[in-house]
Amino acid sequence: MLSKLLLEPWHFSHEEMVFDLAELAHPHTVTPIFQAANTYLDYLVNSDNQHSFQRKCAYALAAIGTIGSRLALEELAESTDQMLRKYARECLRRWELRTDFAERIGAS
Repeated sequence: MLSKLLLEPWHFSHEEMVFDLAELAHPHTVTPIFQAANTYLDYLVNSDNQHSFQRKCAYALAAIGTIGSRLALEELAESTDQMLRKYARECLRRWELRTDFAERIGAS
């Protein structure tokens, strides 16, 4: 339900919703979060919060931590939106560091 509301333009709670979805870290939310990251909402653009929202979307995908969320980040990392591309690449770099560290200590 929350992930469906994330894509609705009639409310002003998108940033709070994506934060909540990041905490839930459920794989079924990857597609709506990815779509939300690529959606420009007038109230976010006009209040200069669009990039903050995109960053939260990228971090939410990283928090989910599945192959699907990584693929979504990889796609966002090729975005024509410079800031969205930057945030996705940040998350992918951290993902690599986390994976590298886990391998070095023998964790799975």
